[in-house]
Amino acid sequence: MSSHYDIIMPRVPIDLYWEVDAARPRGLLPVGLRSPLAARKAVERIASYFRREFAFDFLQYSAKGDDASAFLWVGSRYIGETNVAHGAACFRRLVDGWMLSWVWLHPYMRDDGLLTKAWSYFEAKFGEFFVDPPLSPAMKSFLIKRNALSHAPYLKPPQLAVLP
Repeated sequence: MSSHYDIIMPRVPIDLYWEVDAARPRGLLPVGLRSPLAARKAVERIASYFRREFAFDFLQYSAKGDDASAFLWVGSRYIGETNVAHGAACFRRLVDGWMLSWVWLHPYMRDDGLLTKAWSYFEAKFGEFFVDPPLSPAMKSFLIKRNALSHAPYLKPPQLAVLP
């Protein structure tokens, strides 16, 4: 029997479709509409942990038809553990660029530098993107360390419009 407070991280079959990309940090895997359902469900489960931790009233990602550009951090922290998703990030296309909609990492993985290692890859892939508020204290601290809070594109309100 699981508790409301349990965090059961999904296993992801990483050998199904991911191509090697030398620019992408090891263990960071892209997830989109054409990704295997298991990968999209892993992002959805992690989105549910994000929703629960930050008391959102809706799920930030759906495995069924979400057109977001998501990423999973997959790896093994313990002996015998393989292909476990430790966290996810989700970007959404805006009229004038991209928005980092949410990021959630397992509490035990938050001091491992996963977002720090991925940040320059995200900047190269999405350019200067908007970071969707509200910001958690940890994300605010992360952005301050990167001098991103004083950098306009990260906090500039996006032009919200329905894309075709």
